[in-house]
Amino acid sequence: MPVHTEKKGDKWRILDPDDSVTKNNSGTAVDGGGHDAKSRAISQAQAINMNMRRESSIEDRIVNCLAIRIFGRRIDTNKG
Repeated sequence: MPVHTEKKGDKWRILDPDDSVTKNNSGTAVDGGGHDAKSRAISQAQAINMNMRRESSIEDRIVNCLAIRIFGRRIDTNKG
């Protein structure tokens, strides 16, 4: 799912689609507490989104496109 940027207080934060702060596998914020500059936050968000696209398979993308059309939302294809 793509991340986006938003100004929270005096910092630009990297946020998940549900507007919660994006966290890494360790549970800490990927933006290290926020960026002072909007351009740096946007650059980081773009890098995260590019990496997510690279990691997802074409099958996952097709499933999600169909799920959006059918259910109006993405589904988690990584559950095992």
